[in-house]
Amino acid sequence: MKVLIAIDSSDSSQAVIDHTAARSWPQGTAIHVLNVVDTTALVSAWVNVGPFVESLTAAGQALVESAAKRLARPGVAVSPSVVTVAALRYAENL
Repeated sequence: MKVLIAIDSSDSSQAVIDHTAARSWPQGTAIHVLNVVDTTALVSAWVNVGPFVESLTAAGQALVESAAKRLARPGVAVSPSVVTVAALRYAENL
């Protein structure tokens, strides 16, 4: 079984993580925890967005790693990832 959880720092996302952690998953389940950094508005509004995007990415990484620790259990693979909207658009064109 494959599970994708897209999260942010909201209470709703925390509730999803709690629910997912409380559930029993079959051996071999792969849970992917994803945070998306949306840079669309930033790119058009600021000239030097690099440091801010890096800060958002670091915060997203901490968020998904914390969720991955809560979801970890034997027989279940948990993969935390952070992507930017730019990366998603790039992937669409591959």
